[in-house]
Amino acid sequence: MTRSLQCTIILMMLSSLVVAEPIEWPVSEGGNGHYYQLAYSPAIWSEAKSNAEVVTYIGEKGNLAMKGHLATITSEDENTFILNAFKTKGFNSSSWIGGFQPPESSEPTGDWRWVTGEPWEFTNWNRTEPNDSAGEDCLAINLTDYPGQWADYHGGLNPEEQTPSVRSSYIIEYENSEPTTLSPLAVAGLLLLALVVLLLLAYGGLALIRKRK
Repeated sequence: MTRSLQCTIILMMLSSLVVAEPIEWPVSEGGNGHYYQLAYSPAIWSEAKSNAEVVTYIGEKGNLAMKGHLATITSEDENTFILNAFKTKGFNSSSWIGGFQPPESSEPTGDWRWVTGEPWEFTNWNRTEPNDSAGEDCLAINLTDYPGQWADYHGGLNPEEQTPSVRSSYIIEYENSEPTTLSPLAVAGLLLLALVVLLLLAYGGLALIRKRK
């Protein structure tokens, strides 16, 4: 297990998330240098947004902390990269990304925006989307059916939604907008914390088994 994955696991365990290892979109391959991660734990969009924004990824060298947010897809190349990285791996046929429509927006296409405040320019809607079916205001990317195309779903953002919110996997993006350097001591402390958490989980599991016997 790499040190970067170990540190990611620490922070994800503390947030009760089940995740895959982050995947870099390298600048050398035309990417932006950001990392992307699929969180398998099903959540409504509003929960996914909160979860993504409280996790941090430690870079490959173990000394750069990158804050997360729901993925924002601003180009066709980025959309293709995410699809190829995570297709067939999500919970349900689609996964949440960081697009949303504030309440009182003009339906179905008005005022869509990204959680980061980036310009809303590139889109890849399915031909029947967005349709605001009974108040859908949250964005997901299809990973299996209609691969790479977008759709709006009920995500718990709009209090006027008339159907239960969809629970799905979601994609986290990590970037160096405000890099934080971690000392070797801090990294060692995180690894020690991971060990403690694992031991506590193991102890709890053994206690439960003994109780059942």
